[in-house]
Amino acid sequence: MFIYVASQYQDLHFLDGPRMALQIQSIDRDADGVVTVYVQNVRDDTQVLSSVYVDDILNDPVTPLPLALNETETAKIVLSGNYSDLTQVNVKVVTTESTFMELTKTFPD
Repeated sequence: MFIYVASQYQDLHFLDGPRMALQIQSIDRDADGVVTVYVQNVRDDTQVLSSVYVDDILNDPVTPLPLALNETETAKIVLSGNYSDLTQVNVKVVTTESTFMELTKTFPD
């Protein structure tokens, strides 16, 4: 069992247990409704991104997966679909080791 504390900046700080492997740096939506996710490997080993979920639904991103990220490397993942009608999305990025990072983004009107 582990405990984490979420700060106002949405970073996860683990008090006990496994270190997180990924950090979602940002989620952006362009004028056409295309969502782009920037995710960083925050571990000192290679992490392989295997899947992305949007609102608990598997997304087949434009960016090909699996995608290997070396230490501190950041990937730009362009999601498939049009999200112009949504005011909020929850994105979950999963590695081949089943570690994941999840972030909810509310878009301005």
